[in-house]
Amino acid sequence: MDCHNHPRELSHLGVDVIDIRSSCGTATGKSLKEEILDSIRGGGDKHCVVEESGGLIEWSRSIPTGILYEGCGIDLYENITRDPSYYLYRDELSIFQEYSHEIAMLLLGTAATRKGTKRISSSRHAKNIHLSLVDLQYAQLQSRIEQLLREKPDLVNGRLEAQPHSGVSVRGVCGSYYDAMEFLRDGGLVDDSSRTPIYLHNTQFRKCLMWLGSSFTNLKPVQAAKFLRQFTQEGVLQTGDFMLIGIDRCRDVEKVTAAYSDTSERWQQYIQNGLYTAAHTVGDESLAEDWTYVARWDAEEGRHLRFVRSDRHRTVLPDIEISAGEHVLLAQSYKYTRQDALGVFDMSGLTVRYEWVNQPDDCSLFLLEKTGL
Repeated sequence: MDCHNHPRELSHLGVDVIDIRSSCGTATGKSLKEEILDSIRGGGDKHCVVEESGGLIEWSRSIPTGILYEGCGIDLYENITRDPSYYLYRDELSIFQEYSHEIAMLLLGTAATRKGTKRISSSRHAKNIHLSLVDLQYAQLQSRIEQLLREKPDLVNGRLEAQPHSGVSVRGVCGSYYDAMEFLRDGGLVDDSSRTPIYLHNTQFRKCLMWLGSSFTNLKPVQAAKFLRQFTQEGVLQTGDFMLIGIDRCRDVEKVTAAYSDTSERWQQYIQNGLYTAAHTVGDESLAEDWTYVARWDAEEGRHLRFVRSDRHRTVLPDIEISAGEHVLLAQSYKYTRQDALGVFDMSGLTVRYEWVNQPDDCSLFLLEKTGL
């Protein structure tokens, strides 16, 4: 799939996409180019994982995981989710399909009881819903919202929400996780018709940040807690706000290994796109070619690791020497236990209100609330 030289044609419905991308959009505040070069230089502690054969994979270099979603990475990742072996998407979707009514009632201010449904907020609030979709790629985000508006005519184009309406309005927010946090912290998501903050600093409205797809578990539990505290302690979430987080808890090694298979053509295309984008970003095309995708389960840490192994010796820019056979880490996915997840939420100042699980009970959807405690 080549989407680097052929921009997507848009149908120009005039959907509302707010571009909040900063010059860096990273956790460190550095540019993406600087982050790639710092990571691939390595020089820090060496890490290792024991293979089933008893051998070791050692590494000290990495490439930021976010680079995999640049270019046409989002489209390529969606192609992976359609693979029958990629259980993560199906498992989380099955929870929504089974409990969609209950989840919707809770988010809209109603509560399910054994005697039926009890209304706990006015219908006016339930009919005034603003859905903001966050993504890294502007054109792809705009195109997806256009498609959503066509498929779901009951939704309201966020650009037109100044007109009287009753229902759910949709807009896009283009940026990284870190851009979005800054945007929310500064009181973002403003209704242009009234200049009234839709979510922050307006007690009439609650917000719910939805973090789905188990990308949350790219972080080690202690790092995940530190990351979530930025939401709970720095003004992003107010008391009474929610988060809806999906977490894959599967530790069936055969199932997990198949989901990220290094023999999968879809995964190989996705990884190659990331390398191509990294090479283009740093200005050295030698970074793009002659790598092999390697995927391994790390039993000791309870995580899955994705690498590329260099098929030859290479020099990236003037000062980065990568040996033939050397591994560079691209991504990791921790498979939390339920206790891991509950510990993360507790350390973050979030209270678990509900947990929904799939049939094998190895995937959870947690509804969390920031309380005043």
